[in-house]
Amino acid sequence: MNDGENMATFDETNDNGVVAAVKDYMRLLEDGKAPSVEDFLAGHANIEEELRPALEGLAMLHGAGSPSEPSTTAVGPDAEFTAKPIGDFQIVGELGRGGMGVVYEAVQLSLGRKVALKVLPFASGLDEVRLQRFRNEAHAAAALHHTNIVPVYAVGSDRGVHYYAMQMIEGRTLADVINEMRQENKQGKSNDTRPMRDTVGAATTRSNNTTSMGTSMGRRRYYESAVRMAHEAAIAIEHAHQYGVIHRDIKPGNLLIDGAGKVWVTDFGLAHIESDTNNLTRTGDPMGTLRYASPEQASGNRMILDHRTDVYSFGVTLYELLTLRPAIEGEGFRELLNAVIEVDPPSPMSIAPDLPAELDTIVRKAIAKQPSERYATMKALADDLQCWLDDKPIQAKPPTALERLAKWRRRNSGLVAAAFGMLLIASVALLVTALLVWGEQRQTQLALDRETQQRELAEESFRQARAAVDAFSELSESELAYRAGLQDLRRTFLETSLSFYRDFLELRADDPALKSE
Repeated sequence: MNDGENMATFDETNDNGVVAAVKDYMRLLEDGKAPSVEDFLAGHANIEEELRPALEGLAMLHGAGSPSEPSTTAVGPDAEFTAKPIGDFQIVGELGRGGMGVVYEAVQLSLGRKVALKVLPFASGLDEVRLQRFRNEAHAAAALHHTNIVPVYAVGSDRGVHYYAMQMIEGRTLADVINEMRQENKQGKSNDTRPMRDTVGAATTRSNNTTSMGTSMGRRRYYESAVRMAHEAAIAIEHAHQYGVIHRDIKPGNLLIDGAGKVWVTDFGLAHIESDTNNLTRTGDPMGTLRYASPEQASGNRMILDHRTDVYSFGVTLYELLTLRPAIEGEGFRELLNAVIEVDPPSPMSIAPDLPAELDTIVRKAIAKQPSERYATMKALADDLQCWLDDKPIQAKPPTALERLAKWRRRNSGLVAAAFGMLLIASVALLVTALLVWGEQRQTQLALDRETQQRELAEESFRQARAAVDAFSELSESELAYRAGLQDLRRTFLETSLSFYRDFLELRADDPALKSE
């Protein structure tokens, strides 16, 4: 089949009860009571022609609708599934399952080559949203041509079954490699003679030869090999970004490593094409693997995601590749979600003390919670990885004390808010207390001022009274002392003056100046 083959949905045949008949047959299949296709068609003779392709496809993919654990080795499919090719492709075995479809090993009949055939379960084809996402995945991957992106050969549908064919990559996922290395290190096995890339290349036939990190030489070789592989993947993701495609599901399980140790980026099932304006590309849906989702993707804040979400997911993947431990850990969904959004992972060097400081800085910058604090592009990240490989200074810098404080404030926003509230209350209380004290002091000062004023008035009155008495005494001495007829009057003035002086002494007994006078 050609790439441009019809991708029409089954909903377009929604007349004369076809969809209702298909759903009835689906329920019978799920209950294990489905008759043969021919028997079921006998009861719907009026729509047999339209219904037959749909029922054949549904019966063929009945097993693809239910989830199961992914398998890395091909397993035999149902006999009915292999009875007829899907378009130009003959199914050989099942490779794995995921939320967006089932991947089969198949043979392209016209060219006789092996391919990986991704098929959308028929039931999902009745859901326009899932069908559109499947189309997005196929078209996004088909539009990209890069040596580290799994190429798409064909896109089409047959008997109501939607599919697309990709290059068959003989190898394993990076998740498989990390898990195997984790087990090797737990068991204390060591093989420092070869770098990781060579070991991974031989892993398809010799699963025990995984490079350990047991010695300093082995660890250095491991880091170098891991960074080279990460650099290849980063360049491939940057290529996708240049064409307006955001992957949105970067994780170890979506990075394949072939027998030669080459990295392949695959599974564009959640890809966002920037030219696409429909709501399928917005956040708010539980999309991707939460452990590797960016904070903005996990929070569902309805903002349009940009390419920096891939920078974060790639950084989390690199973190796990270098330390053999997930960056985000949690027991349940809520704990995991909170860790993605709120909790900064431990620094890689705290887990792997021998990790070069430059790689620690690169990873920490890539997994910053705020998109503005990450690498602006995947190319910038790839450039820093290459600088480390070339023993050149990297552009990323460790966070300053102020930046660490800002991150701490964001991580502990509740505590900061509570502390700020307490500080505000304490400040208000202090202000009120200060105002009360100031008011009391002002009242006291006013009272003191009034008392001082009254005392000054009293002093002035005393001085005036004393001046008057002194004046009378002087007058009696100067004017009346030598006049015989006025002696009685003189005596009266002097006695009155003496009485005033005695009263002054009693009132001002504590005034030493008055006593001396």
